[in-house]
Amino acid sequence: MNKIIVTITMLSIMHGAIAAQQCELDVNLTTPSSRFTVNTDGTVTDLWSQRIWKRCPLGWDIDNRGTSNHMDDVCVAGSPGTFNITDALAGVDTLNTGNFAGSNQWRMANIKELQSITERACVQPAVNLTIFPDLSRNIVVSANINGGRPIIYSFNQGDDSFGGIVNDINSVVGLVLLVRD
Repeated sequence: MNKIIVTITMLSIMHGAIAAQQCELDVNLTTPSSRFTVNTDGTVTDLWSQRIWKRCPLGWDIDNRGTSNHMDDVCVAGSPGTFNITDALAGVDTLNTGNFAGSNQWRMANIKELQSITERACVQPAVNLTIFPDLSRNIVVSANINGGRPIIYSFNQGDDSFGGIVNDINSVVGLVLLVRD
């Protein structure tokens, strides 16, 4: 059975299909929506850590579709939407210069912060999609550097699989999640 699932998944990836998020129904959620307060400025407050997150990745904007029901929110891709580490740092500087959501203290999330919002009951992606809508790409460029090389994080599985260390600092392009204390 596992071989069939892997084959179907690989075929779906090769043909560009996007698999829907799957969550275990009999497992307690690690990032239930009740753990967060959704703010009207495109951010969310994690009541557990007291961190404030930008709901959409760097370069993306929230669209609430004219409703107050956050389950309908989507992220709308800006330009470019994905970044290498150098461009991500420049994008954070630009966002801080613009004082996004009343703050100039935004930074790229590090591995531990990304792990803190991983929904371990779900896969593809392993994140609460009500709180962080449309996080369809799984690769996130983190703020962590190991020996001059960036570390990437994958929200594909709910198992803290960080994705790896990349040799060239600008060879990986991914989403960038922003956070502030």
